[in-house]
Amino acid sequence: MKLVLKKVFILVLATVTLLVPAVTCFSFPDGDVNHDGTVDIADVVKVLRFSVQLDTPTSADLTKADVAPLDAQGNPQGDGTIDISDVLLVLKRSLNILNWSVTPVRKFAATGSMTSVRVDQSSTLLNSGDVLVAGGFDAATTTLKSAELYIPATGVFAATGSMTTARYFYGASLLDTGSASDKVLFTGGLLDNSDGTQTHLASAELYSPTTGTYTATTGSLNQPREDHTSTWLPSVGKVLIVGGVDANGTPTNTAELYDPATDSFTSTGNMTLARKDHQATLLSDGKVLITGGDNATSAALDIAEIYNPATGIFTIVTSQMTTPRQDHKAVLLGDGTVLLVGGGDANNFLLKSAEIYNPQGQVFVPTGSLSIFRDLFNATALSDGTVLVNGGEADGAATNSAEVYDPATGVFTQTGSMVVPREEQASTLLKTGKVLVTGGSNSSPALSSAELF
Repeated sequence: MKLVLKKVFILVLATVTLLVPAVTCFSFPDGDVNHDGTVDIADVVKVLRFSVQLDTPTSADLTKADVAPLDAQGNPQGDGTIDISDVLLVLKRSLNILNWSVTPVRKFAATGSMTSVRVDQSSTLLNSGDVLVAGGFDAATTTLKSAELYIPATGVFAATGSMTTARYFYGASLLDTGSASDKVLFTGGLLDNSDGTQTHLASAELYSPTTGTYTATTGSLNQPREDHTSTWLPSVGKVLIVGGVDANGTPTNTAELYDPATDSFTSTGNMTLARKDHQATLLSDGKVLITGGDNATSAALDIAEIYNPATGIFTIVTSQMTTPRQDHKAVLLGDGTVLLVGGGDANNFLLKSAEIYNPQGQVFVPTGSLSIFRDLFNATALSDGTVLVNGGEADGAATNSAEVYDPATGVFTQTGSMVVPREEQASTLLKTGKVLVTGGSNSSPALSSAELF
């Protein structure tokens, strides 16, 4: 009886599909369309619905559904379309009539919880391999100055010294000389006062892994700022602090340098445009790419600039970004290019598009898109050269979905979901190759939980 049902099902699939035009795609995947690590009847139904155009496949779906034809070794080769041949092959794979390998799904797993709930905290990998998690705000939206360390060897968080000033929306940079004693610089940020007012901070402080304590820097920032970027410049041994919002709540185009040798801040060249919610990416040549953000007159910018530490000058990038972006993420890839992904556009609509910046020629070009629109998410370069994109806000709520970008194919593929939906969380690549995800909020409740990818 089971064999008869299988034959009837195949006949029905073939009859329906032959009446409908194919769907075009451009990849060579394994049939695991629902990304759960197996090929089963649920995948067959998805491929059938794509082939008869009942559903519209995402780019991630397309990378999984085009399995026909098989190569000489019996592995999916793909021909650029989703049609009856793909449906039949996925069906045979689900019944174990065929047995090509399925890409293992990388998954998230819970680890120890933080000592405090945190949203918008920083998470900094120390040269010891431990992770310093600090500041942010709690469930009552009280600004935090407490900090803690995640110990990968034990999977446990332990309290460490507190910051001298509670803060969120601040900058945090490891003064990275390769020593386990290298300190972390914390700059500016925002403090919510008990009377309902806010203070834009100009103060700065250093965390010492050796003593587990924070110490205020001798000098303060040249101006209060929050929502700025903070980038360690190994070529000059200084930290570049760029843009953000000043004490008047206005985006600024100013920038300054912190010098560990003098424990002080000095002004450097200004950006051409004021901006906040931008990204700063250290390039392979030691320069810094500043992308997107927004200013007082535009909801999102498509103009990028490059800072040269040797001259202290910002220059406009030759070409414009393919899409105006704010609150996006920018990740340096292994070949020296930069992936820009997600965020919001000039009309404050969320984006799922992505693009690549190539320093050779200073050009931006489109690449594959996310499977969903995202904001307030994380993007982390993995040790294998791919990029993990996880969590954030989607459709007005925190999401637990995650996907991985492969620079070799230019495609985002869905991977295992996070244990808990999160937005405004922090993600940090560990020396073990795993990614630590901490805190954030689940649509409203602040979280103390953490997980590993």
